[in-house]
Amino acid sequence: MRVEDRPPYRWLRRVGAIADLPSWPRDRRTLAYHEAGHAVLSELCGLAVDVAKINTEGSKGEMRFVKPRPCADVPEFPQAMIEKVAVEMAAMYVGGVMCELLLHGRDLKPGTYLLLNDRDWTNAKRILWKAFSSHTPLFYCQRLARAVLSENWTWVRAVAAEIEAVGIADGATVRRLRGESAQGIPADGAEQSLRIRAPRAAGAGVGAEGLGQCQSL
Repeated sequence: MRVEDRPPYRWLRRVGAIADLPSWPRDRRTLAYHEAGHAVLSELCGLAVDVAKINTEGSKGEMRFVKPRPCADVPEFPQAMIEKVAVEMAAMYVGGVMCELLLHGRDLKPGTYLLLNDRDWTNAKRILWKAFSSHTPLFYCQRLARAVLSENWTWVRAVAAEIEAVGIADGATVRRLRGESAQGIPADGAEQSLRIRAPRAAGAGVGAEGLGQCQSL
């Protein structure tokens, strides 16, 4: 999910009007797609998924990813690399809601973006602030998340179907479904609608340093 593969990098400085989040039922299927969106973007960022799941009632969910261990032999990363990683991680955090928009066939009006108060948005803003001293890149991150999820919709749909059916998809399942989707094996008997064109993932450190988390409540 390289920034340079997307629309011009100057979009990171673009600002827009704040839009209202469209409404739809927060049902089991919607939450399954929400967590699937997080999971797919996490894998494409180079952050291995530990688990994506929803509760029995289908009223809340979470996606946990493995945090890479800091590289002790690299004292300082270039600012451009820090910014790139921040954009990708912020896109992962906002990707749950972007996936819901895609599921329900909704889009944001041109020149607008969402600014929510949930934990995912708080994490996205925190990461962007550390890299840019600004939340402005949220505009770009939301469009990046939507574009990448659209390109990988067959994989998203397969992961969401697994979560909706059994309530959980562990990391191994998420990665297996990526391979099956890339080979054109349809999820839930449907025809493949999009061919996977997975961007190159950001490099992750060797080893693990605990778990990160996305939540939907």
